[in-house]
Parts: sequence; C-alpha cells; structure tokens
Amino acid sequence: MPNTSCVDAAKTDTHVQGAHSKSIAVDPGDSAHFWQQLPDSILLCIFSNLPARELLRAAQTCRSWYRVALDEYLWKDLLYRTWKIPRSIARVPKALSWYAEYKRLYYHSPYVETENVRKHTDQVLHVSFSHNGELFATTSKDGSVQVWTSTYPTRLKHSADLRQLTWKYTQFSQFNRTDTLLLVSGVHFGAHSTSGEIAVFSLQEGDEFELQSRVINKPYDIFGCWYNDSYLLSGNLHWLGNYSSCSAVWLNKAFQATDSEKESVVMRLFKFLNVNASSIRTVMVANIPSDVPTQTEIKTSRSNTSLKRSGSDMLAKRETLKSQRTCMHVQAHDSVDQSSEIEMSAYQAEVEWAGDEGYMDKNGDNLGEISHPVNISESASHICTECGNEMIHRNSSRHSNTENLLNLNSPSDAGIMLGHSTEESTLTCNGSSYSDTINGNFPHNNMSVEGEMSADSVAAGSKGGYETHAVYTNNGDDKAVDHLATCTASVSSPGEDNDSDVKYLIFTTGLKTYTPHQVGIKKIRLEKTPLINPMLLSNEEQSNAVPKYDSVDHLIDLHGHIIGMCLSPDHRYLYVNCRPWPKDYAIRSPLSPPPIAQEIDVHMIDLVTMEEVGTVLQDHKAYTPNDECFFIFLDACNDYIASGAEDKFGYLWDCHYRCSLAKFPHTDVVNSVAFNPKDSEMLITVSDDKSMKIWRSRNRWKQLQRLQQKDANQNHVTFKETSV
Repeated sequence: MPNTSCVDAAKTDTHVQGAHSKSIAVDPGDSAHFWQQLPDSILLCIFSNLPARELLRAAQTCRSWYRVALDEYLWKDLLYRTWKIPRSIARVPKALSWYAEYKRLYYHSPYVETENVRKHTDQVLHVSFSHNGELFATTSKDGSVQVWTSTYPTRLKHSADLRQLTWKYTQFSQFNRTDTLLLVSGVHFGAHSTSGEIAVFSLQEGDEFELQSRVINKPYDIFGCWYNDSYLLSGNLHWLGNYSSCSAVWLNKAFQATDSEKESVVMRLFKFLNVNASSIRTVMVANIPSDVPTQTEIKTSRSNTSLKRSGSDMLAKRETLKSQRTCMHVQAHDSVDQSSEIEMSAYQAEVEWAGDEGYMDKNGDNLGEISHPVNISESASHICTECGNEMIHRNSSRHSNTENLLNLNSPSDAGIMLGHSTEESTLTCNGSSYSDTINGNFPHNNMSVEGEMSADSVAAGSKGGYETHAVYTNNGDDKAVDHLATCTASVSSPGEDNDSDVKYLIFTTGLKTYTPHQVGIKKIRLEKTPLINPMLLSNEEQSNAVPKYDSVDHLIDLHGHIIGMCLSPDHRYLYVNCRPWPKDYAIRSPLSPPPIAQEIDVHMIDLVTMEEVGTVLQDHKAYTPNDECFFIFLDACNDYIASGAEDKFGYLWDCHYRCSLAKFPHTDVVNSVAFNPKDSEMLITVSDDKSMKIWRSRNRWKQLQRLQQKDANQNHVTFKETSV
C-alpha cells in the first residue's frame, strides 16, 4: 500500500520527482498507472524491505519494476542479511553479479532431501565418491562395503561382506584415480584390537568386484590411502617402551600377483619416531599441481612487493633525515656524533634481507654482503648431541631487531633473528633451531631422537627423560615442539624443488600427548628411494640405504583433538576438524590430555606456503570425551564445505563467505559427508541411524522432476498407442 504522503500527492495532481530529476504527471484516478510511474528511488526504498521470493514476484509486474528489482545494491544487501555475512567480505571474484551469487547460494547449493536409503543393518561410518562422479561407496559397522550408482534413484551395484575375512567392521573407502579399484579399510575382531586391514577390490567390467589384495594396517585409524593408481599406503606400529614407538608407512602394490620373484610388492616408505604415547594416524597424499607457485617463489614475490611499496616512503624519509642533519650541522657544529647516530639508524631501517643476493635497500639496490663481527661473549659454541655438528647459542634478547639485522651473515640467521625480540634462547644446527630449556616447554632430554639413534638407545635414554614428563603450557610458541623437523640437513624443505609432480604425505600425530593434535607434512621423494626388494640387499647395504628415522618437514600444532581431515579438489588446501583445548591448558602427563571443547573448529592450511590460514568455520558440535572421541569426516568442493557432527546434523558452508547455508537432519550422529566431484549440487550424508541421505539442490531437484514428468508422459502415450 502506498504511504499517506504519496496518496495526498496523487489527489492534488502534484508532480513526483524521479530518479533522474524528471517531472511526471500523475493521474489521481488511475492507481495502477500511479504505481507504474513511481520513481526508481521510491521503488528501491520499498523493494529493500521485501524478501527474495516477493522481490522476484514484483519483478514480473512490468519492465520498469523488473529493472529496479534486479538492482545490484538490493541483492547485495539481501545476500548479506539472509546469511549474516560480514560486510567486510567482498564478492567472489569470478561471480557475475550479486543476484547470481544469491541464486548460487539459494538455488544451486544442496538442500533438498531427495532420497533416504536404508540398506545397511548397522551404523554407516563413511561415504566416498568416485572421481568421475558415477559411483559412491559406503562402509558400515555391519561389516559390509556397498557400491552405489549416483543416478536418480540410486541403485546398489556391488556389495561385499568382509566379516568373512575376520573383520569386525569396515570404516573407510577410497577410489583410485581411474576409478578401476576401490580401497576398503577395516578393523579386525577383538574387544581392544588396534589392528586393521586394507582390502582392494576391482571395479572393472567383468571382474564382479573381485578381491585383488589384502594389506595389514596398524593402527586401524591410519585408514590408508592411494599413492597412485597402482600403489597404496598402509601403516605399522612398533612399540619401543616407555611411551615411545615407531610408525612405519608402507608402499604396497594393489595387485600382489607378480611376474618375477625380484619384483617387490611392498616397500617401507618412511619410518617416524613417536614420543609420549602418540602415533601416526590418518594418512593421505596431496598432489600439488606443477603450475602452482612454490613456497620459495611466494616468499620472493612477497619480498619484492614489500620492496616496491616501501620504496617511495623510504625516499621521503631519506630526504627528511638529510634536512634534519643539515639543520643540526648549521645550529651546532659539535653535534657530529649525534648526527652520525641518526644517519646510522636511518641506514639500518633501509636495509632488508634479499635472500641469496645479499642485502638490498628499499629501492632494490644491492648493497652486497654485509659482514659484522658477532660479540663472542654473547654466543657460545656447542656440539649437537644428535648429529655431531657445531651449534651456535644466541640470546635474541641482547640486541634490538635493527642491531641483529646487521649481525647476520647467512639466510639461516635471518630466519632466526628477523622479527623476534623475545626472551628465548635458541640452538642452531644446520639452519634448524631447537628451543632451549629457558621456557621450560620441552627439556632437551625429552626430545625425539632421530638420525643414528636406534631402538635400544631410545629405550635406554628414556629412563632418564621419558619417564619424567614435561609440563606443557600453551604460550603460543610452537618452535619448542617442532622437534621432528630438526637435524636433517640432507632433506630440503617442501616446495623448494622444481619437481613436475609434487607429492606430500599428510598425517596426524602428537608430541605432548597421545591424542592427535598436530598435522605432519612430509614430501615424498621416490626418486631417492627406488622401489627395490630389500631382501636382495646385504645387511650392510640395507643399513646404509635406509636411515634409522625419517624427519617431518612441517608440523602444525592445532592445540586440540583432530577428528577429521580432507583436501580441496585441487589439493591446495587442507581442511581439518579439530576440537580445541582450553586457552591456558597444561599437560602434566601424556596419558592425561586436556579436556576438549564441544565446539568443532574447521582449520584451513595452505599446502603451498605451509601456513595455517586460520579457523574458518565453527558451528557443529561433538560431545564425546578424549578417550571416546571418534572421526567426523568432512569434505570440500570448489564452492562449499560440508561436515558431519555429533549433534545429529550435517552442516554446509560456503567456502568464500564462510557462512552456514544448511543443516541436514538425522536421528543420530552424522559420521561422514561427500560431494559429487562432478556435481557440487549433490551431497550425501551417512549416520549412526543406519541411513544414507542424498541431498540435491533446488535446481537439480526441479530438473529431476521435469525428467520424471516427461518420462511419465511418454509412458502414458505409449500405453495408449498399445491399447489402440
């Protein structure tokens, strides 16, 4: 209804000002004509109070209203208000308009429950899609694995009961890249069994879901994964005593029938040392595309950008300092020392490290290598007990940042000294740093042992260190716990090699306690460890060919219990479900981790820069304690992220706007979710309520209904013709 002022204006035959300052005559007797002739400014004011459905109905009235109803400002405001998106988040760069973005979030995101399938007789634990999007597999506590078609309606294509292999239940499945093989992971029988097994089934036509191979997997929550089309990864655990163990990652051939006895079907890929009752879990392989910039290239680009931005500012500062020195010289000839100090501080502020090219000023001019004597009284030489190399003990709090900048002689020094002015002492060995006992975070005798340390020496050394556990506190410094990445000068960091195919092994682990709270990343270099049969080597060759323990290239501590991980479609980002610990937590025993929150955080890690982007989502919940905590699988596509939860809902978020789009109800815990990789408008959730629900977007559901109606009409016509 028009407001009073508008009605009065029409009755008195006045002129209403339009959006372009044009006078329009209004006929008081024609109300329909009056509404059509309203200026754009008034229409925008009225339309801004309408919901999306009513706004689209108004757009069907006339051409003028259609033009105003599709105004960008209307749909921008409507999108922000509907999904409560912070105004600071801009529109997706690839989006054509705000109207198109609203339509994508509302009309093209999976929301409608189109199917509810109940073929499993027990809790459904996991669901995964084939890469071509034509099949998906489900695993369950009933001990079976089922393969389904992604058509509507879905139909069961393959099924196998693995309790015949002495399995207790199946827990995980994954298709290989060509969708010709299916990896199924399960748990062996036993009340307190930690042993599992991996089975590989053929999906090729004519094989009838034939079993190809079986591989032992311990502990079972390693799950296993594909390395490539023909090889898969499994794990094994060896206890060394006193809360320490060794986790081995094995490379296995999917087809165990060989043509030669010299051909190996299994090879140990890595061997990691575990401390404080922790172990390697949840392995996966990330394939970083070769066209993605490496970690070194990104850092170089950032440095060059910083130099360009600050060049003009430093020129202005130079001129200001020169004029100040000139004034000081004119006013007092005896202030030469003071002027020199000002000039020196300005020079220090202009110098910036430029990698292997030496020092450069803010304009990019190379200043060459600047050598400055180190104060011997403030540095001491030590010998690393792990590798025998000389270590330099520096106290970073003795100098300011600008003074430390001139004391650097190598890029490794720059990485330690730049930007740090804390009261922390560091031990440097081959470019890596140990945290000293000054903070009490990690005593040196309680560190992990790598390099030449054997199992016997670990057990012997643990008597002095592993039984007396450190008290870990959350002080925001993760350098003290990055112990697995030290003493490995022979292994370069990820992203620094120009390999055409870069593969990373990703897994969860722990240092402070037995619960997984860290993400470990290790670059896989098979060209340095060829696939050969170790039985053909002599004992001396075996000991020389394989190191005692492998290091971890990157460790990212999330300060909580990790309960799920998944990769983005391009494997650029890693998404992690984590239940955080309290802010000021303290761990006094590895068997007594801090209590975990009910809220689940979704962390995002960039696998190129190896940095945590941050906590991007926080809506879903879990209620089990540490000792009963189980995996909640999540999945991501190009536009959305989805996850299960213990609060009987599945959740859907938008990747860019980080807003909640939908909640998928079940009657029990939602264990896993999966997007169709070829159609992000299709999502599947599986639950402890023994059901598998298929969700599709409003757009897809409308298309399916049209096809059903079309098929029904054709069948009806065919029936009539047959009757005649």
